[in-house]
Amino acid sequence: GWLPGILFLLSGGLGFYYLINDFFQSNQSFFEFLFSIPRDYTIGEDFRWGNTLTTLLITQRSLLLGLPLTLFLIISINSFREKEGEPSAASNLSKPLILGFIAGLLPLIHLHSLIVLFIVSLFNFLFYKSARRRLLFFGAATAVFALAELFWASAGSASDAEKFIAFAPGWDSQGNNLIWFWLKNTGLLIPLTILGFFLRYSSYDKDNKPEIKDLFFGYIPFAVIFLLSNLFKFAPWQWDNIKLLVYWLAASAAFAAYALAIIWQQPRFGKPIAAILFICLTLAGASDVWRTISSAINYRVFDAQAAAFGDAARSKLPSKSVILNAPTYNTASVLTGGLSFMRYPGHLSSHGIDYTTRESITNEIYRGGLRAKQLIQENRINYVLISPAEKSMLYVNEQFFRQFPLETEIGNYRLYKVR
Repeated sequence: GWLPGILFLLSGGLGFYYLINDFFQSNQSFFEFLFSIPRDYTIGEDFRWGNTLTTLLITQRSLLLGLPLTLFLIISINSFREKEGEPSAASNLSKPLILGFIAGLLPLIHLHSLIVLFIVSLFNFLFYKSARRRLLFFGAATAVFALAELFWASAGSASDAEKFIAFAPGWDSQGNNLIWFWLKNTGLLIPLTILGFFLRYSSYDKDNKPEIKDLFFGYIPFAVIFLLSNLFKFAPWQWDNIKLLVYWLAASAAFAAYALAIIWQQPRFGKPIAAILFICLTLAGASDVWRTISSAINYRVFDAQAAAFGDAARSKLPSKSVILNAPTYNTASVLTGGLSFMRYPGHLSSHGIDYTTRESITNEIYRGGLRAKQLIQENRINYVLISPAEKSMLYVNEQFFRQFPLETEIGNYRLYKVR
């Protein structure tokens, strides 16, 4: 039904305690506080998990295609299993080949989803003999396309592959007690998942071994994903393990929802207890979602001058012009259509790219030192941007750049043609 989806989309932990505390300390009315919620309650200083909608589906946009596609493929893989009394479909290999072609596109869509799909396929291969032939054809078709795409994507890439997998226990707990870390970040999700799992197990006739087997072996791959994500990092930035953990959340939400449904059906106090548990599971996540859609949180990416500068420069710059700018995520150079010599270090490091050399070159050129002209030529830099961002982040010797033609000037934004 709808309940697992709600638990998945409004995921959060014990941040509702901080939310309630902030409300009582604010001396505001309920509606005043509702439209001015001061912070996030699923991620930040106190929390690392993050709400699925605000932290993943909005910011990690490749998940918008990768997540539903991978869930579709997982459901399709489970259909490879043959149950006793059903006609054999082992000879029909067109479906595994077509699905393998689709799965082979994942390196271009969402690479971490391919890891999830591999783990699920591996456990299906180990546990279900009847599915092995189709899984082999599915895996072969996936490998043909996925390996070709990985080779193409990595050719000439600046990413260091060695930074992507390493032993890193505790995920992003930063040395805190791991049990408390997960309880704080996911709240009652894990206890209710365990409860839901055993309630579902107890609902089966113990002689119905196929359904019990499907229950255990269906969840084991996701439990393994949770375990591996707490032992290793699968990206240069350890927090990016959340791209794997989101699938564990999807599987766990189904069992937690089942536990809530059973509690709801209990006489006398079942309904109020289930309602309280539901609120505890979703209140922190719901507050972060509401904070986003109500515009209580609002970041300005570019000001009006930056937008006007981008429009003016874009009509003048040749294609593939290289622009030197401050290494920030919202540099105005992105509005010109040119290529940045260096962008935001956080993005670069999360892709395993060593940016230290370019950072040093950037600083030296802006200082206008003895080697500045030589570095401009060696690195084929065509333009240098001087704006409030450069002046606040770097030491800028603007007197040095006045020897070059001023290509575009709008307010506090100036673009010098240096090559």
